[in-house]
Amino acid sequence: MAYVDSKGRTWHDFDVSTLSVEAQALYAKRAEAFRAAYAAEDAFEARANAEMKAQLQWGYRFGKLSFTAEGKPKGTSTAKPKMSLAQFLAAQNGRNA
Repeated sequence: MAYVDSKGRTWHDFDVSTLSVEAQALYAKRAEAFRAAYAAEDAFEARANAEMKAQLQWGYRFGKLSFTAEGKPKGTSTAKPKMSLAQFLAAQNGRNA
């Protein structure tokens, strides 16, 4: 199966079984690492949300941790000053008081 992305590139599914046994083993190792990373991400988010008594969405782009208390962000955003999670929650609690 193939699909065209927003940049006009055509992507094709690849049959991993056509690779060498060594390459297949490395691909399987990669897949397992991704599963472990996603499981760790889910555990972190659940714990952080429980500790903060908030339902936040977390972002991990470019190796930086970010969060939002709103729905999924739309489009690109400009850089904003950094704040701690505690500062953000304190500001939210002040608005809700």
